[in-house]
This record gives sequence, C-alpha cells and structure tokens, in this order.
Amino acid sequence: MGIGNTSSSSVVKFLKGETKTEYLWTNVYVAGNYLDQTGRNSIIARCSKDAIYEDNTLANSNRCDTGHSIFVSAST
Repeated sequence: MGIGNTSSSSVVKFLKGETKTEYLWTNVYVAGNYLDQTGRNSIIARCSKDAIYEDNTLANSNRCDTGHSIFVSAST
C-alpha cells in the first residue's frame, strides 16, 4: 500500500433518515503525491469525515495481487 489510514474504533451506520458516525479521522488532506508500483492498493481512505484527496498521481497499482488504485471504506 502507498498511503492509508485506519481506526479500530470508528463507526459509520446508515440508519433510516440519518447517518451515525463515531471516532472518524477529521481534517484529512492528502495531495501532491506520486505513487508507483504498489503491491496492491495505492491509497486506502478509511474511517474519515470529509477527507480530501487531490492531485495525487497513481501509476502501476496492483503489481503483486488484485487491489484498487483508490479504495474508500467507512467514511462520510
């Protein structure tokens, strides 16, 4: 992996008419990176609220296995 974050205690629940979140990363800003030949995922954005990822260049992702250039999970 090139860039990633995680939290073992974050929660995102989508309930009827509302979204409940707890312990999410805030003020996440990732920009201007060049990632090349990552083994699987180049960027994993997890457990974040209103994160910004911009102007990143990703080349040759997933060199060793299946994966994603950018994967987002448990974020709002």
